[in-house]
Amino acid sequence: MLTAAITLLLGTALREEPALPKTFEEVQRSIGVDMRKLKAYRDSWLLTTTTPTDKVTLRVTRSIDGDRGALSVSAGGQPVLLLGSNAKMSYFIYTGREMVAKFDGGNAWLGRTPTIDPKFLQDGDFNMNFDGIYDLMVSSRPGLTLTKIENSLFEGVAARLVSAQAKRPGSNSGVTVRIWVGPDTFVPLRAEADVVAANGTKLKFTAVRDRVDTAAKFPEKEFDYPEDLATGYQTVEWKMLVPGFAQSR
Repeated sequence: MLTAAITLLLGTALREEPALPKTFEEVQRSIGVDMRKLKAYRDSWLLTTTTPTDKVTLRVTRSIDGDRGALSVSAGGQPVLLLGSNAKMSYFIYTGREMVAKFDGGNAWLGRTPTIDPKFLQDGDFNMNFDGIYDLMVSSRPGLTLTKIENSLFEGVAARLVSAQAKRPGSNSGVTVRIWVGPDTFVPLRAEADVVAANGTKLKFTAVRDRVDTAAKFPEKEFDYPEDLATGYQTVEWKMLVPGFAQSR
């Protein structure tokens, strides 16, 4: 018994912890991997961009149940876009332009790893948003460098803080990014970025998760294509309407 106990303790002590991401791109991939593992999950976010003269806020709501999921974006209470998949087909409804696209090959976002090709970014560009159902994408030029992943607290609960930055040599301009994630997953809890443009203008980006349900009950047809919301909309090719797919397909 004593030998068995010692062996068990040694095995526990020697067990390797999962390797942490080494780059900011790996952090974003880890977020996507862990989000795809979730079931019965629903959250709501406020994405706010603050400039010296303006403040714009979008509401993003997500429902995730493994290979089924949906996301909606609204501004000022008005819908901007809706997307989702019931694991058999996927849809993307752009209400502002009254366009819709459908994908009949299952969940279009499930097996996709979003990447930002630098040729699509101009010097000084910065963007932080949700890419499809699962991924939080932060892109910048110059590119972001991971500086540290450290234990932290989020609203008094154990978490980890991911920090990254992009600095333009010879100037004070650049970006500092902070993302709070779970203590043992990369499910995001909050994200924020401070940007100093080349001309010295300061901007602030925040993504605040203000609601979460980890035991959500979804109706049977929760993720089916919402026929009534796109009546009369123009149907267009998937890769022509849906962000990210024009690059990879």
